[in-house]
Amino acid sequence: MKNSIKVRGASTNNLKNVDIDIPINEITSVVGPSGSGKSSLVFHTIVTESKRRFLNSLPNDVKFFWNMPQSASVDSITPVMPVWALAQSNPIIGSRPNASDLFGIFDHIQRFYYHHSKVVCPDHDLELKQDDHWLEVENKINKKFMDSKSIHFFTTKENYRESFGTEMNPSRSFSILDNKIKAFDNEHEYFELFRIKVKDTSKISKKIAELGLKSLKIYFCGLESSELEEAFINDSFSCPKCDFSITKNFIELEQLSPFNAAGACSGCNGHGMKLFYDREKIVKNANLSLEEGALHMLEGKRFGSFKSDFIRECKKQNLDIKKPFYKLATKKTWEIIEKGKGNFPGTEELLKYLETKRYKSSVRIYLRGLQSEKICDECEGSRVLAKSSKLVHFFEGEKISYGYILTRKVKELYRLFKLLKKKNDESDFKVSAILNILETAISIGLENLELSKKAKRLTSSEYQRSLLVKILSYEGSGSLFVLDEPALGLSLKEQQKLFECLTKIKNQGNTILLVEHNLFLIESSDYVIEVGPGAGHLGGEIVSAKQNKKKVNINKFEIIKSNERAIKHNLKLENIVVEDIVFRKVNLSLNGITLFYGDKMSYKAKMIKEVIANSLYYHIHKESLYEKSLVIDKGIKNNFENVIVIDSSQGRTTSRSTVGTLLGLSALMRDYFVSLPVSKSLALEKGHFSTNSELGKCTTCDGKGINEVEMNFLEDIRITCSDCGGKKLKSYISNITDGTHTVYEAFNLPISEVKNKLKLTPKYRKILDYLELMNLSYLTLDRTIQSLSGGEKQRIKLITYLEKNIENSLLVFENISSGLSMAELSSFQGIFASLKDRGNTVWVLDQSPFIAKVSDHRINFDI
Repeated sequence: MKNSIKVRGASTNNLKNVDIDIPINEITSVVGPSGSGKSSLVFHTIVTESKRRFLNSLPNDVKFFWNMPQSASVDSITPVMPVWALAQSNPIIGSRPNASDLFGIFDHIQRFYYHHSKVVCPDHDLELKQDDHWLEVENKINKKFMDSKSIHFFTTKENYRESFGTEMNPSRSFSILDNKIKAFDNEHEYFELFRIKVKDTSKISKKIAELGLKSLKIYFCGLESSELEEAFINDSFSCPKCDFSITKNFIELEQLSPFNAAGACSGCNGHGMKLFYDREKIVKNANLSLEEGALHMLEGKRFGSFKSDFIRECKKQNLDIKKPFYKLATKKTWEIIEKGKGNFPGTEELLKYLETKRYKSSVRIYLRGLQSEKICDECEGSRVLAKSSKLVHFFEGEKISYGYILTRKVKELYRLFKLLKKKNDESDFKVSAILNILETAISIGLENLELSKKAKRLTSSEYQRSLLVKILSYEGSGSLFVLDEPALGLSLKEQQKLFECLTKIKNQGNTILLVEHNLFLIESSDYVIEVGPGAGHLGGEIVSAKQNKKKVNINKFEIIKSNERAIKHNLKLENIVVEDIVFRKVNLSLNGITLFYGDKMSYKAKMIKEVIANSLYYHIHKESLYEKSLVIDKGIKNNFENVIVIDSSQGRTTSRSTVGTLLGLSALMRDYFVSLPVSKSLALEKGHFSTNSELGKCTTCDGKGINEVEMNFLEDIRITCSDCGGKKLKSYISNITDGTHTVYEAFNLPISEVKNKLKLTPKYRKILDYLELMNLSYLTLDRTIQSLSGGEKQRIKLITYLEKNIENSLLVFENISSGLSMAELSSFQGIFASLKDRGNTVWVLDQSPFIAKVSDHRINFDI
């Protein structure tokens, strides 16, 4: 193939010396089972090598801010193109970026407001007018210098040098000794700025503005004059009705951005939100009594010694310490808890003490767990300085401030910019770019997404589509776009729109590479590469690579909605509001397998998970699944023993949580190594093989394998630990071997390769069987939960529940087909049937035609 990206000798991860040609200026789908090597070829080889070469081209002082990726294990890639990569999971952990940053629309809005906005009087809503401060100068010129040939303007020698440097000299200067304008002399006190004819006095303000002087005072006189007149540069704008005024340089461009100290709101440091200690987190379970530990701060090692004092003071105040807390949550109770009484210092004092220990990461994590976010009262969520957020633009009569527009929903922003008429100037280009981004966002179902929503709070589906907006709005050529399951969560209509956008990018002269399982996108692609034939060591080969000549039959991808009359509705609800979308009638079945699908799936998912499932869970456990979520009572009927939501969220995991710790397999591996003769001779315990134990973890990086450098207004820098080399354990422990593998290798090789070391009980044998069934045995024990794709997280989470033999429960799955081929999805038919047979109800939020075939009911809510 002549016009192609030629990959030769790729052996990253499980790839077996792969040679492949990927056509340029075409859409190529890379398909195959999970773990077959698709991502190893596309992301870990092509994308990694492109990124490495780009970063290597930067100056050394810039490279400091990135960890240089290692060379990909490949003989050659030609040509290496500029690459845009869209991964499946949301990797953002910083609290400053929001949806507008992901869209790429923030910079456009920032520049639009900087160049085309106005400042209005806060009291009268009137546009400020420039002060006519040159009128006095013109009057003096007309009185004193009407007969002069020209008027000369001067500034002091010091101001001239400060403004223009030492290399630039004027033509003339003014001597105080002679009181005359003379040819330039560096010893003179005043240097000439410019001169004009008397008839051109209207040009004075323009010339002064062009010079950008540091001083506010200038001097002028006629050519024949012997005396200088003073004038002040008062470049200000005032309200026509009151004394409110600002200077011309009231706002600079950098003051419109939260990503630097000049523009970030001082109240929230550019985050848009403030943290506060939340009573609902200080007392997490209001069903517990004070005696049972409702105030859980007093249950741990840190402050456990204060519990007896607290209980004693509560008794003195006649509080019933055996009653559930929600019956005692009065002003009096909270005053004792927060302010303290007698020997109990109160939570406010205890938290102040912990604030002094914030240098410890464990304390920071603990404190953050007690806090919630609220919108900053200074910037109202816009993230920028209060004065910057007051800039306004008039959208056909509507006065909209900069701060207000940064917190709007996509559809609201689209309506406003659609109002603007063409002016045939540079503003048209800015408006066109903004509308292009907003139209793309609306086309893939993000019209109700708020621009100010934190990037780290976006679901995997919202995160992917937000980045898709930026990619699909791209206007350029010669780039490579690599997307991992971009159709995830999209309806068939939205998938068609997505493919139209991809085709537009291709037609601009770009190349698109999809790692995909979606049949519509695969069959619509120009070229298909199959990697396999199996997963892990059974994959890593090119099974086929061929041109796609099929004509796509769109009808075969349609999901047929169930007949409403055929469904037995056990749950009937009305007028459920999610954001500003109202679901008028919600009729649900509490038996069998139900598929929910269709357009705007993220809002339907939010309604099912955060309202209905959350309410059912609350009625069982008296606590919510989701913070600050709606709990409804009317119409809720609940005979379930439990409600389980299995989605791509991390749940109650930390940055240290791994596949091995979540499934309990890491403990078995530690048991194996601690039983070795070498471990016994060194008197090693199980804790020596744990990255969470003081016995074994590397003390330099605290068992993380990396050291972090905090950067204000930038993402923190992550550097591989120099002591343990990223292995997390002390060196002498990580290198202990059983003759086949070291400790480090055993935890970082595929589970399928090291499972024979584990002493399995029936419980763990069942877990390994599920890993095989769900095609997850290619994962490693030390693989962090945060690094998994959305589909992998769901399947791992599902395994932790399946081994408990769930009965009479509601299980909610979101995008369970993520990362799975049609062949792999077939295993879920048996899993769903088994769950159903044990009296469980299964709700699946997905767009897969295969799931539709195995479901009892298919519901597409009208919005």
